[in-house]
Order: sequence, then C-alpha cells, then structure tokens
Amino acid sequence: MVVYPEDELIKKMREKLETDEGKNIYRSCMSTVEPVHGDMQKNRGFIQFALRGLEKVNVEYNLLAIAHNIRKIIIHAKDNLKKIIGKPINAI
Repeated sequence: MVVYPEDELIKKMREKLETDEGKNIYRSCMSTVEPVHGDMQKNRGFIQFALRGLEKVNVEYNLLAIAHNIRKIIIHAKDNLKKIIGKPINAI
C-alpha cells in the first residue's frame, strides 16, 4: 500500500463535506459554479489554458467567463423577445 501526502488532505476534505455545513456548501456549488465550468469544458471544448503565467491565465479565464456571460445574455434576450413577438428566434 502506498500512502501519498495528499491522502490526509483528501480524508479531511471528505470529512468536512460530510458535515451539514459542508453538504450545504457543496450543494450551492453544484447549482452555481460547477455548471459553468462543465459548460466550458464539455460544450465549449475548453480543456487547458493556452497561455502560461498566473496573470495571462487570469486574462484568458476572464475572457472565457465574459464569453459565457454574453452567451447567457443573448439567450435570455432571445427568450424575452420570443415572448414579446410570439415567434421563435433562430438559435445560436
């Protein structure tokens, strides 16, 4: 059996997630943050950063987040416009 230094950290995190507070935090992440990351990876094809260095990675991630938010705004605007005019709008 091999013991890795991070095994203790994993054990502590699992114990923390088993508490009521940990479950609530995890539940809120599942409905707020995680879907965005999943969308970026699965639907947008983002697997790894193209740039190196913390500052450049931050810029790259911020651009991805901006693109995600613009897409959401467009989708909501199209839904609202569809309700107003009563006709479907072409999908993006």
